[in-house]
Amino acid sequence: MFGSSRARVWLTTGTALLMLSAGVLVRPVPARADVGDCDPTVRAFGFSSTQVAFGDSTTLTWDIQVPDGCGTVFELSGNTRESFDQFVGAQGSIIVTPAMLSFGVNDWDMSLTLPNNSDLSWHVGNSVTVTMPAAKPPGSTVTISDDSVRSRVDFVSGVMASHATVRIAGNVNLDLSSLESIPVAAGVQILGDRSVNAAGPRIFTRTVPRQLLKVGDNSDDVRVSGIRLEGGESDDPFSGVGPRDSDGIGVYASQHVEIDHDELYHWRGAGVNVHDGNGNSRQWRRVHDAKRQLPGELRRYDVCSAHSGARSR
Repeated sequence: MFGSSRARVWLTTGTALLMLSAGVLVRPVPARADVGDCDPTVRAFGFSSTQVAFGDSTTLTWDIQVPDGCGTVFELSGNTRESFDQFVGAQGSIIVTPAMLSFGVNDWDMSLTLPNNSDLSWHVGNSVTVTMPAAKPPGSTVTISDDSVRSRVDFVSGVMASHATVRIAGNVNLDLSSLESIPVAAGVQILGDRSVNAAGPRIFTRTVPRQLLKVGDNSDDVRVSGIRLEGGESDDPFSGVGPRDSDGIGVYASQHVEIDHDELYHWRGAGVNVHDGNGNSRQWRRVHDAKRQLPGELRRYDVCSAHSGARSR
């Protein structure tokens, strides 16, 4: 796909690895007539796998030819879980690890510029999509003891397994940033150990998911107990103005859902948002650090129960 804007040209590939024997010529609109001979030829810019499961790696490879004497500067950047920006050579590869990837689409870009002409640049891009891991077998017992990539994968694949028990050690701070609407299957129990820390382990996100955990549709008999669930909202009371709502737990047409002895805070929307399957919903949250104001009689409760059959203690 070609386009131009202020002497900038993008080439975006949609294949796993673009390898063209004749090369792809990227022609910008020259800012100066004497730089037209510096047009690059893109022979490769792509990932070994354009779709990977959460927790897996992929390799980005590039091969860009430029005429001698142009002094082209190559800058590689990735819109990733942990931002990546480095100057590189015309050919190379990099292993993109799970720590560098976000759930969903991750865009990577190579920018080519000339030192003597800042108005002229070339760009080539590609993306890799991170999907949910496979669910563990039904009835599994999963123990989360740290914030490693393996533990993040185990948590997600555990809550996706019906009637699984996911136990989280009391000293854990589990980072689920860039994940959204993690499906919680029927009969799942998420249990935090409060013997080490009375407040329980902390599960948090630094991003703004529409909802972090999704119970349903029809995921009955779910329990979430003894954890702290922290959203990506800051302490600034005005920071929640404008951006979309973000809920900690969404419950959809599910019965006998119990959310007890938890602390849910820093959510732009609701700590718990309960939907009855008929277009009706009710929302509850913990008192502190929530931007949406609810009726006064509800603001003292961690969680309340309503249409779905959810209950609290």
